[in-house]
Amino acid sequence: MEAVCKEQPQARPPDETALVERARSGDAEAFGALYEQRRAQIYTFLRYLVRDREEAADLTQQVFVRAWDGLPRLRKPEVFGAWLHRIARNLARDRAKSARVRMEEPLPDEDETVGAGDAGSGLLEKEMRRQVRDAVAALRRVHPYEEPAFDLYALACPETDDEPVDAPGSGMGRVVTLDRPVSLATIVRRIKGHLGVKQVEVAEPDGFGKVRRIGVCAGAGGSLLADAQKIGRGIDVFFTGEMRHHDVLAAGQRGVAVILAGHTQTERPFLPALGQRLKREAPDVQWMVSGVDRAPSQLR
Repeated sequence: MEAVCKEQPQARPPDETALVERARSGDAEAFGALYEQRRAQIYTFLRYLVRDREEAADLTQQVFVRAWDGLPRLRKPEVFGAWLHRIARNLARDRAKSARVRMEEPLPDEDETVGAGDAGSGLLEKEMRRQVRDAVAALRRVHPYEEPAFDLYALACPETDDEPVDAPGSGMGRVVTLDRPVSLATIVRRIKGHLGVKQVEVAEPDGFGKVRRIGVCAGAGGSLLADAQKIGRGIDVFFTGEMRHHDVLAAGQRGVAVILAGHTQTERPFLPALGQRLKREAPDVQWMVSGVDRAPSQLR
């Protein structure tokens, strides 16, 4: 005898809009049904935002407490779900803001760390502390729902530890002033000879004259173009490895010629000098400069 099993019809959940209407009138049982329908969804959403199970559970309860208090002011019952998520997002944002305030312990006051005999270094320490605060605040602004991990390392100026890190002689780029003006063709010829390359890219503005001041940065130095133009009387030529197309156009509009020799081509000549410097700094370590390193792409 063959057994026949009939599928039992499942009870459909109550219509949410009808439950919201009843809850707005003070029906606690209807609101309890809404809570059961939406609790897991809201918890999952908050768990994603705050990355902590206990905190997400606590905020979930707060969401529904606020929802119960605010239901009479909800004009459209059909948007109940979106309204709950907005409450959840706002609570998570408020929690993150209050957490950041607690975590940002103030650094010592300037008067506590600066003595009467070191006013100059005290001003530098004050500025460095301000920059640290700004950097930490920026990190936390872009990580609103979690505590970012970071380390801070003080940088010393190559010339003297008593000068700020942006003192002359420090930084990635240089501005070179020639003893006498030369043509752009002369600069291009010298660069190709020094780097041992047959071709470089040259962007020469209309009506370009002689070259006296050159901004230099190995690798991809396009971001330093504006800074180089602010030094002294500006620059006539900017020499680097590579730049974005529109940055080259912008340089030309300002009357600055651009020479691009390739990213690694502008860095490789420094390797022997770097190797010697490392040997002086750490003589117990065997330092070797690669003899087979080459650019990843070639002009053909």
